[in-house]
Amino acid sequence: MKFIIRKMREPDDYAAVASLLNTVWPEPVTAELLKEEEDQIPPGKLDYNEKGELTGWDRPKWVAEDESGQVVAYAIAWRAPWTEPGELFLTLVVHPESRGIGVGKAMYDTLHQWAAEVKASRLTVILRDADTLSAAFAERRGYI
Repeated sequence: MKFIIRKMREPDDYAAVASLLNTVWPEPVTAELLKEEEDQIPPGKLDYNEKGELTGWDRPKWVAEDESGQVVAYAIAWRAPWTEPGELFLTLVVHPESRGIGVGKAMYDTLHQWAAEVKASRLTVILRDADTLSAAFAERRGYI
C-alpha cells in the first residue's frame, strides 16, 4: 500500500479522525465533538523558558492517506501550558487494516522530527494496558 502523510485539514478530516480514534478510545467521539474541542483552544504558541526548555502550547496534527484518499492514520503532538517544561504528548492511531505496512513508523517519524525541531526533551505516549500491539510498537522506539 502506498500512502502520503500530510497536515490534517480542519474541519474536513474530523469525521475520518473520529472514526480512527473510535478504534482505540474507550469513549466514542464524533467529528462534531472534535471540532467543538478544537474551537475552544487558541492557536498554538510555543516558547522556551530561561533554561531553554520547551513551554507554551500547540497541537499540530497529521494524517496518512492511502492511494484512494482514505485517511488510514492520525497523529497529534500536543502540549498544554501546564505540561512539564520540555514535554510533549503524542497520540498515533493507525487503522487496524493498515497496520504492519510502515504507516505507523512513517507517522511516528513525522512526529519525532517535529518534536526535535521544537526541541522537546521528553515524549510521552499513553496507552491502554490491554493494547499489547501498540505497546510493542512504542517499546521498539525506546518507550518504557
